[in-house]
Amino acid sequence: MSIGKRVSDTIEKMKQGDAESALFQICAAIDTTAKAEFAQPKARKKDYKDFIHRSLGLITEIGFGPRILNINLGYAHPEIKANADGCVSIQDVIYHAIRCGFYHDSSLPSNLHFEDEAAIRVSKEGDLFLPSTLVWGLMWAVVVAPVNSGERAAHEVFLTHLGAPLPLSKLWGRRAELLWLFEATREAARLHGEAQRMLAATTP
Repeated sequence: MSIGKRVSDTIEKMKQGDAESALFQICAAIDTTAKAEFAQPKARKKDYKDFIHRSLGLITEIGFGPRILNINLGYAHPEIKANADGCVSIQDVIYHAIRCGFYHDSSLPSNLHFEDEAAIRVSKEGDLFLPSTLVWGLMWAVVVAPVNSGERAAHEVFLTHLGAPLPLSKLWGRRAELLWLFEATREAARLHGEAQRMLAATTP
């Protein structure tokens, strides 16, 4: 199945409110994308994790607002080795708990859940709750990967940035341009904030 078809199915499942089925599709798309991006003959878990880690700022900014470059969680999974602080990375969770959970067990672990809140949290019992909108972030990371520039999807969907709708059909393979747009927006916001503070400081 092509990347474009996987993305189309992801969009369709998300519109139906079925985040888990959408995740299954986009996890497969990440496999193929990471293999191509790192020029490997077959998919490797290292490439899968590296793709997510390198794309994490974009994934989080689109998925639930703030741009986060590293996420470590106090979550336990038998296939993931925790660091010295007892935490595991989000890319490890996505690969071992989500991707491998789907492929090997046909389901997510019982202590991992997706919900509509735009936040990541771990309960007192150790259950991990992820925002369902994370799926959109993963999907857009796949779409803008340069190796996917020749792909197309049957469904059109828009990434809204500052009120402007950016169509999926115009963003295939254009990671650099999208990252530049996001960076320019953050810089403009920073400069505006500085100007406002300077004005406030000089106003009697």
